[in-house]
Formats: sequence, C-alpha cells, structure tokens
Amino acid sequence: MEKFKYNWILLVIAIVLVSFSSCENDDDNYELEAIADVYVVGKKVGDVVKYAPEYVVSSNKKIKSVSVKIPGTNGESIVLDKNTSSVFIKKATDSDFIEAMPVTGDYVFTIISEDDSDEELTLKDVLEDKDLEAVSIKTAEYLNDRENISWDLVSNAGAYQIRLLKDDDVIFCGPCLKGTIKEYTFGSATNGWVDSSKKAEKGIEYQIELHAIKFETGKSEDLNNIQFVRVDNKSIKWGE
Repeated sequence: MEKFKYNWILLVIAIVLVSFSSCENDDDNYELEAIADVYVVGKKVGDVVKYAPEYVVSSNKKIKSVSVKIPGTNGESIVLDKNTSSVFIKKATDSDFIEAMPVTGDYVFTIISEDDSDEELTLKDVLEDKDLEAVSIKTAEYLNDRENISWDLVSNAGAYQIRLLKDDDVIFCGPCLKGTIKEYTFGSATNGWVDSSKKAEKGIEYQIELHAIKFETGKSEDLNNIQFVRVDNKSIKWGE
C-alpha cells in the first residue's frame, strides 16, 4: 500500500500516513477501498477572510480517476488531480479563495480503479456550515538553536500544526498537535523536514504557517475527518 502524502493541505501539505485494513498482495485479490474528505480552508487575504474547499481521496489500490459532484449545483462536478497512484487531491489556488463559504451538503466522490475487475466506488462526505475562529501566531522567536512558536487556543479547534515554507513550498511539517497545546519548538534535528538535505539556513527568510484544525462532528479526530482549517502565517529569518 502506498503512503499518503498530505499536502495541504491538509490539507495543503504535510505528510500524513493513511492505512487500510487490507494490504496489497501479488494477485491483487481484494476489493477497492478508499477514504474521501472535503474540507474548508479559511485564511486572511489582506483585511478579508476568504474560503476555499479542498479535496482528498486515498485508496488501497491504484486509482484511474476521481470526480466529485458538488451539492446544490445541478450536477456540477470537478476532477481531482493525481498526487500518487493511490492518492488524488484538489488543492485550492489563490483564485479559488472567495469571501463566501463553500456550498454545504453531501459531496459525492466517484472513484474508478485501474483494476478493471473493480466496480466503481461511490463515497459521500458531508461539508457542514460550521466555521472556526481565526487563529493567530502570538510569538515566533529563535532561541537555543530552535524556532519557538506560540499561539492562543481557538474554540472548537481539535488540533494544530506548524509548517515552514520557502517560496510556497513546504520544507518542514510538524506533527498534529492536540487542541490543548499552544506552543511548538523545532530545529534542524527535529523530525519533519521534507528533504533532509534542504533544511532551513541561517539568515534566510521563510514563512511560518500555523494551522488550526476542526474535525467533523461525531467522527474520530484524525486527519481523515477534517471539516475546517484556519491558517495564519508570519515571515521569519531563520536563526535570528
């Protein structure tokens, strides 16, 4: 089974491992299974908060295609992009963010396997009309060879995550922190660097991103059940 690289993302991108109860074998004699999720990303653009949906499907087999039918649009659908052979995503671009919240309701995912013996798989994920308060980086300072980030807790946030970006590329992704945690520290020796040969360098400017995550109502608090993500960012110079 392939490991799922979560961009977000979720969101846009961090590394998340998704496992299934079935495992690959030589004759591929098992049924197609998948996990589908749609969630909202909210971020501040200038003085205005804007929103956009993001989508992810992860499967236990190689996927040929994934489409998503949008509720309340007379059958309008979108096609997800291939991330790996078993993971398809649709990441929001700057032009996708608007002031109105995405349409709520049942998003219907149609998943077609590369194995012609598999039947078409249809999954639903509900997008609720529930926002999350804005999250804000309180402090970001470099002490004792590590970057130290703190924030105030957000009501109804089930988790937080810290990322470090260079030119819009994620180079570090921290773990999914519990909703009661309000600080995180990391350095060059911390696990989470996307490429160990491309870690942060002293005096170079980067973007710290703080993600506050709200999970779907009544479901387990894991990264397969994200409902809403709020993002704040701050420019830093590493080592200063």
